[in-house]
Amino acid sequence: LTQRPYYTLRHIESPDLLSWPINGAPCMQPKTNSDTGESDEYGFGRPVVIRRQANDYIMLYSVRNFSSSYRLDWATSTDGLSWTRQNGVVMTGDVGAWENDMQCYG
Repeated sequence: LTQRPYYTLRHIESPDLLSWPINGAPCMQPKTNSDTGESDEYGFGRPVVIRRQANDYIMLYSVRNFSSSYRLDWATSTDGLSWTRQNGVVMTGDVGAWENDMQCYG
């Protein structure tokens, strides 16, 4: 059995912007298959949070799967801590097109 890495998104706060805790509170985890407990997803990259208005946040992020390359996805939140995945791929392309191969941003 091959050991696979899994990466969660975590939230941390600093009291002074100099001292940071080592571990944060998980706010989003890779999806798992409800039947097997296995996951094709294993991590997230480059999350960006935008506050649209009071109690209305959107997060854009990359999702990494074992079966495919990175894909852009998004989630919403009312407090910036608990997130609801929208499961709506942000961008798709035709088979063989560059944007269908891999999507990530920096």
